[in-house]
Amino acid sequence: MTYVIRLCRPEEAGDLLNVEAAAGERFREVGLPEIADNPTSETDFVKAFLRGGIAQVAIDGADRPVGFCLTGELDGGGHIYELSVHPAHGRQGLGKRLVDAACDAVRVRGARYMTLSTFKDVPWNAPFYARLGFEMLDIDELTPALLILHQREQAGGMPMSRRCMMRKPLRTY
Repeated sequence: MTYVIRLCRPEEAGDLLNVEAAAGERFREVGLPEIADNPTSETDFVKAFLRGGIAQVAIDGADRPVGFCLTGELDGGGHIYELSVHPAHGRQGLGKRLVDAACDAVRVRGARYMTLSTFKDVPWNAPFYARLGFEMLDIDELTPALLILHQREQAGGMPMSRRCMMRKPLRTY
């Protein structure tokens, strides 16, 4: 199947929540049912990225979103807030293509790096991002905003022993 990466349209915000819910189910496989059971984001969350961030989608042949990446600016760099691909469309390289598109988009806006927060031991999380050039950060390497995100995850009950922040330098041309 051929997929296209493009900017999300406002009317597709609800479709992204369906992709998020389906992708979240995979966390049951790795002992994180609380992630799968967590309610999906609200359409207002997605619409905020349409207004002031970057919301990119992977579209299938029927012009339906099957994956997405929500990116914003954070402490002078780019930050991936969410990346999800519907499992029925997984293992097609869509996650990599979405991350590459997100990195390109923030680079054009002047970012010199991309950051994200993820699970260390989930195969489609930190190991996936490491293959794309992201490196884990120590707590003393976190910028103020990353430290706040880390603290919010902790306050929200995330299993912090399994979490990490990662950063990838972006080439400037």
